[in-house]
Amino acid sequence: MVSFHGRPPTFPIVGHSLAATIIKLDNATGKYKHKGQLPYDMDLEEPQMDLLYFIMEQNHSRETIAHMLSFSKTKERSVILEKLLVEMIVRTIVKCGQMKFTMENDNFEKYNLENCDTETHQMFLQWQNVASSSIYYEFCYQNIHFPSFLNDLAGRLQELQSREKTNQYLIKSREFFMWTLLQMLSRYIPKHPFDNLLSIFRMYDMLYPETTAVPLPDLDKINCIYILSAASSWILLSIKAEHDKVRFNRTPPIGLEEHIKFLQGLISNPSFTPSNDFIVVLLCNTCMANTERYTAAFRFLENMLGSRSTPGALQQPRNQGPIAMNFLDSIAVHSRFKLVFLIIQTRNNFLTHIFTK
Repeated sequence: MVSFHGRPPTFPIVGHSLAATIIKLDNATGKYKHKGQLPYDMDLEEPQMDLLYFIMEQNHSRETIAHMLSFSKTKERSVILEKLLVEMIVRTIVKCGQMKFTMENDNFEKYNLENCDTETHQMFLQWQNVASSSIYYEFCYQNIHFPSFLNDLAGRLQELQSREKTNQYLIKSREFFMWTLLQMLSRYIPKHPFDNLLSIFRMYDMLYPETTAVPLPDLDKINCIYILSAASSWILLSIKAEHDKVRFNRTPPIGLEEHIKFLQGLISNPSFTPSNDFIVVLLCNTCMANTERYTAAFRFLENMLGSRSTPGALQQPRNQGPIAMNFLDSIAVHSRFKLVFLIIQTRNNFLTHIFTK
């Protein structure tokens, strides 16, 4: 009688339950906002972390969480939300490590990211939800203090590694995890100092314990974008350190040496022409902190969409139908924002041309 629907252990499904729009929690503690002195169960006096996590791990739940915690776009930090996002990432790592396919396969290149019926694709969708939720709260509401979030995340990953006596869960999820981290870095790096990002290097040590270099992936498969995301992030961080005039004397993990060397070779050659679409994405994901090189790389991406609004694009624009969604999802957020702007601008130019005839 004294809970919001009489059955507190029953959690709502986003989009199919009115309860999700009725629940209101304190955005500092995560507790119910009780009115009056009633004999509430002890469970209803505690922070509702399980409820919030259950909702957050569902697709399209971002607005629901924002409503439940009464967020406003005031750039006010929410410690409860930072804890939720850290927990969401850690639980996703554990879930992926326990999947039958990941337990039987150590090679990420064998993962089929294009078949919607596979267990691998379901894992991919979970990481997409993690990435989109992190980006949404970090940049739409700016409730996340990113340095604290990174520090807490590194601590939780260290606990997970110690508890399992091995880092097999971390290694099996590291490609998706580093791709998710790259999405967040792509928006955070341009506006914040390098010193705020030092906790990331603790994660590199846990995720890449190899004593020999990991070979380059097949560049004709979309998997290569995720496999090389850790190297892309490392190069982004090194360029950021150089830009901030901070001495960057860290040695990359041995396992990433070949990946970093390969990507550095791509971005240091201004006359390089990508041989396939995935290399275009790798260039855009890696060059974000280098304005001149990024501009050149983005021209290739423009050309893939059939746009010739800027000079220097490839001579033959792409004309092979719509680009696959999983390909667009692999592009870092920074480039996606720019792509959306380009598409809107091209559409407006087209309409203006039509109506002024």
